Amino acid sequence: QHYFDKKRAMATGLTQTGAGFGLLCFGFLTRALGDKVGWRLTMVSEGVIVLLGVFCGLSFRPLTIESEILVDREVSEATDGCKWSCHYSKLFELINLSTFYNPVFALYCFSSFLFCFSYHAPYTYTPKLALKYGASKSDASFLVSIMGITNVISRVLTGFIADRSIDLRFYLFGTVCTLCGVTSVAMP
Repeated sequence: QHYFDKKRAMATGLTQTGAGFGLLCFGFLTRALGDKVGWRLTMVSEGVIVLLGVFCGLSFRPLTIESEILVDREVSEATDGCKWSCHYSKLFELINLSTFYNPVFALYCFSSFLFCFSYHAPYTYTPKLALKYGASKSDASFLVSIMGITNVISRVLTGFIADRSIDLRFYLFGTVCTLCGVTSVAMP
């Protein structure tokens, strides 16, 4: 998102649609591979596919000239005989924890932390719940694909809405997190 000055929320929403497309594809892939080769080879195959994301990470570029200057300065200090303690003090100068004193930012970090623990639960347990209530295996796995499709649509839509106002982003995030939490609690 830092590569964009305008329509940043929309750009972020578009990049995050990869998760939804992944859910869409992996829902079908897991079912098809599981029937043909078993769950062990299915997990290995999906692991290899996910590991290919390393190549995407290798394509990242530095954001600003300042980051290149910082790296050059650290390299020159290292070649001038700077000891490890010098590198640690430079590292602590770069890390600024003062933003955690902002209650809004602290709340955002806390909610994101909790979100990471619960995000995958619906994708994991919805098919099992559907099977429990009599759905077929193909219908149960299709539910994950439906979740992926709605994920793609909602990320693009919220990105579009969030670009309308900077103030709206805060309330949109809070509303979506609240709805996700309430829905997850209500599912059982």
